[in-house]
Amino acid sequence: MSLSKLTVNFPDGTQMPFDLTLPSVTIGSGISSTVIIPHESVAESHVELSLDVTGYLITDLVGEGATLLNGHPLEQGVAYQLEPGSLIHLGQVEAFYESESAAVHETEAEAEAVDFPVPGSFDLPKHPAGVFVPLKKKVNPVMIVSVALSVIAALGALFIGFSSGDIKLPR
Repeated sequence: MSLSKLTVNFPDGTQMPFDLTLPSVTIGSGISSTVIIPHESVAESHVELSLDVTGYLITDLVGEGATLLNGHPLEQGVAYQLEPGSLIHLGQVEAFYESESAAVHETEAEAEAVDFPVPGSFDLPKHPAGVFVPLKKKVNPVMIVSVALSVIAALGALFIGFSSGDIKLPR
């Protein structure tokens, strides 16, 4: 199990450490948040951290530039990979993310080479260089032509069958 920790630094210098042990953690000033940060600049449900095979992902729930990751604003609803040493700004409050799981994964990866892709081995979105943008499906003109020709051929066969009398409709 990964040993992840979030240290919250308030503007007055006060620090609050939180051990991240749950697969999903909501951070905010509201009573329904898993990690409650009592500060007026933090929304009731500000961000969500969710555990993935490679570590925690952060998703901004507020938008409007209220959450920064290493100085860059997060897009609302998009999950970004947290790396050890990441600095998160929630309004006027800073949070420092630490994780020991990354060092363990790197050592395991060096010890054992994987010849085939395994679930979770693909790169996850990282901000700002690798912002996740859903891929748009491209229309393949060859596929469209082949489907159209198939439909035309099937309709042509039915028409020829009806007109020649080989195919009779029930009465």
